[in-house]
Amino acid sequence: MEFKDLKVIWDTQNEEPLFAVNQQGLKTVIDKKSKAYRKFIVWQETQAYISSVLVIGLIVLTLIGYFSGGLERLKRVEMTPWDATALFAGMGCWAFFGIRAFVNRASRRRREQALAKNLLEEIEQDIAEVESEMACRTLPALIKAFIPPYTGGLLFTWVVFRASGLPGWAIIPFCCMMMVGLIFEASNTQKLVPNKLMPRKRELESLHKKLLDTRSD
Repeated sequence: MEFKDLKVIWDTQNEEPLFAVNQQGLKTVIDKKSKAYRKFIVWQETQAYISSVLVIGLIVLTLIGYFSGGLERLKRVEMTPWDATALFAGMGCWAFFGIRAFVNRASRRRREQALAKNLLEEIEQDIAEVESEMACRTLPALIKAFIPPYTGGLLFTWVVFRASGLPGWAIIPFCCMMMVGLIFEASNTQKLVPNKLMPRKRELESLHKKLLDTRSD
């Protein structure tokens, strides 16, 4: 369905659309695309939840094994209170990552639930939402967001390496791989801006402009 098929003819005296069904048709198209876009964003947030739960669960199992003495019965596994402290710190890093994703989701939901008075305001809200997502996906913002989970992962790995009796230098290559992974993940996520978010923003701005032009005619 093209915009020209949905064009609204306005009553300039009463400032009301003469053909509300056409405006409703345009709203249906916008809502459909907004729904698909929000599903994409929700999937991004869900990945953060899943990874946080999995890693925190693994750390909790390790701590249970330590405090219950189960790890001591395993060969070549020896943990100290400092190791437990590092695990708690790593768990805190991942919890922070997950909670931050949850807070961002709650904030986004509040913005979505704000009632628009008309179709123009609804489009403006969608544009503001896309701009907010773009701001969160600048390279500095992404690296800052990914530092907590990567720090938590590094602490957990350090404990595993140390408790397993591996030499200290053995963790260096792993740290290098994690640094490369951090940069790669941030860069790959940033590509969503030109590939997904910018086209979405341009489309909404085009519709916004056309509606304004139609109303002024």
